[in-house]
Amino acid sequence: MNRRMTQGSVALGALLLVLRVFPSGATTLDAEGADCPDPEGPPVSRSREEKEQRPIVDCRIDADMLDTCDYETLCFDGDRYFIVAAAVEKALEEATSSFHSADRYIGRQDSRNSLQAYRYHFEAGEKKAATPLNYLDNYAFISWEQMMEKGPVEWLPDGTKFVTIEQNPNLYHFASFFMPLWTDVLDRPEGSVYFLNTEEKCLTPWKRMLLTELLSRGRGLFSEQELDAWLDGITERPPELPKPTWPILLRDHLWEIPEEPLNRCLHPEWKLRMPYAVCARNARTFAFRQHVLGGWRDHATLRGALKLSERPYSERQNSPRVTIVGRESGPTRRFRNPEGLVEVAQQLPSYLNVSVRYEPGMPTDPREQAELMAETDVLVTVHGAGLTNGMFLSQNAAVIEIFPFAFLQTNIYREMLQRAGIYHRALHGVFTETHEKELMEMGEDQQTCASLARQEGYIKRRADINLNCFHQAWKAADVTVDLEEFRQTLLDCVLQLSSHV
Repeated sequence: MNRRMTQGSVALGALLLVLRVFPSGATTLDAEGADCPDPEGPPVSRSREEKEQRPIVDCRIDADMLDTCDYETLCFDGDRYFIVAAAVEKALEEATSSFHSADRYIGRQDSRNSLQAYRYHFEAGEKKAATPLNYLDNYAFISWEQMMEKGPVEWLPDGTKFVTIEQNPNLYHFASFFMPLWTDVLDRPEGSVYFLNTEEKCLTPWKRMLLTELLSRGRGLFSEQELDAWLDGITERPPELPKPTWPILLRDHLWEIPEEPLNRCLHPEWKLRMPYAVCARNARTFAFRQHVLGGWRDHATLRGALKLSERPYSERQNSPRVTIVGRESGPTRRFRNPEGLVEVAQQLPSYLNVSVRYEPGMPTDPREQAELMAETDVLVTVHGAGLTNGMFLSQNAAVIEIFPFAFLQTNIYREMLQRAGIYHRALHGVFTETHEKELMEMGEDQQTCASLARQEGYIKRRADINLNCFHQAWKAADVTVDLEEFRQTLLDCVLQLSSHV
């Protein structure tokens, strides 16, 4: 049995605990007489009365769809989380183990709508699951003795907030994990550090911009010097590892990252058991939030933190700004007729006094992306992660989201935008001879897709479940927009600027 508790981390941790004020909450486990870990020695028994003050897990979901759980003791070994409890409530364990993501709904035969929803909770006899599983997490209940038998254990600061995020650079996927943190810090800013289950190389400038604003809202977060001293006290940690300059710990701050397997920051999940586990008391975890924004407050406070300007109502009404953003530098979903879109926008009735701006793609700098949105009243762009920047638009702005031909319409951006009071319209591209010719040159499967598309009123059906058409023929295809349909939709959005609430 390995019961290694490092003296350096114990002494330093005890000192910092004396010097700092941490979030409240007893480090008890359950109401049946369980013990809790103590960094200075073996588990310490608590009275029944003290144990009844707080459960081993406290989960909640608020009006902004913020789904969190607080744990008296939570551990992570690089692969899975361990909820430390000497005795496990069976109903709680069953509720957690029974949790699963809902199947993707492809859509009815006569509808292009699809619903991609994940259950935030699994109920079992009024016992809520012990974690807001976000489809990337893997949890297990464990006693402290069993935890010690698994190998060395080191302590992170009391009040650590554990965050599992996707590794890839997709803006939407990051925002669906980040914005719950933002909602949380508005209501409960106290904490010590954030632990993000990712690596330094996976933090893009856009991610760093938002994380910087998150930390500016926190209270009681460790300074660089305090975190430096804490990390020096972790005996199992190789001393040559880099240290963070802000209170965000990543995998490469705690563990030596092996050369193989390599995290290429392309896939959602990254799990690999490391040489020692890290534990924290009064820890918190978060679910992802598919619609990103919890409500108007999230939208207003994030724009305020970034100091984005808000156009006066009279200016928006009297001189609306239309911004058309393409994807010219990308390999997929480019506008085939961007000049036509610009011309249609410029030919709107002169009394509307519309100004039109075309951008071949989103700016590279994330700050410029946010500022471009702040200067836009009506945004026109193709469905894709770049639409996540729509959360930087002014309240009561408008968006035209253009889907490729036969692409099942997903509602993730519509739901996000409408939560901020932004008007949303969707358009689908049209099937053209050029697109048909491209498909006929791609192989037998795509020739079948072309044949389907020629059918009048073609709508993708469940028969296409092999996704041969969806991924190759439709999702990755460049987009031709019907200009008359676009004119009517754009006119509707411009007129809505003065009345949409």
